Amino acid sequence: MMKKVLILAIAAVLSLSIVGCESANDWNVYSKNGIEIQYPDEWNLDTTNTYGTDLILFGPDLGKVDEFYENINVLSQDLPENMGLKEYSSISKSQIEEFMPGSEVIEFEDVDAELPYQHIVYTGPMEGRDLEYMQRYIVKNNRAYVLTFTATQENFDLYKEEVNKIFDTFEIR
Repeated sequence: MMKKVLILAIAAVLSLSIVGCESANDWNVYSKNGIEIQYPDEWNLDTTNTYGTDLILFGPDLGKVDEFYENINVLSQDLPENMGLKEYSSISKSQIEEFMPGSEVIEFEDVDAELPYQHIVYTGPMEGRDLEYMQRYIVKNNRAYVLTFTATQENFDLYKEEVNKIFDTFEIR
């Protein structure tokens, strides 16, 4: 009897492991130009370098009637010698406040991770829409990497958890 229970328990653990692995297979990997990021299959990748970005991921259509596509973009740029994360983040925050009238910074914090980054969330109007943005600034080897998620304010929270998971997969090669 005990042997049957043990076999059933092992089978249950294995089946749960397989289900967990299947969900990871629904993600795609973009790996080019020294960066790697993973994203769910429902997100559409654009690498045409539109707007000077390294890539844009367009979020899934959640059946909304607005004509705004929530998106993630990754931008990288060379920095002056010895410019660190704190200085870059401070300049970027100042530019948001200066060039986006009506913007409001909601969060601005250092995150000590394997790849340290500055986290910022802000709102602001753009082309007649009230948008919300979440960014990660990363500086490595005199190069800045900016991950930006843009959504309408009313849809921001619908995507936030998944976007954080996508952001967490970002690596510099």
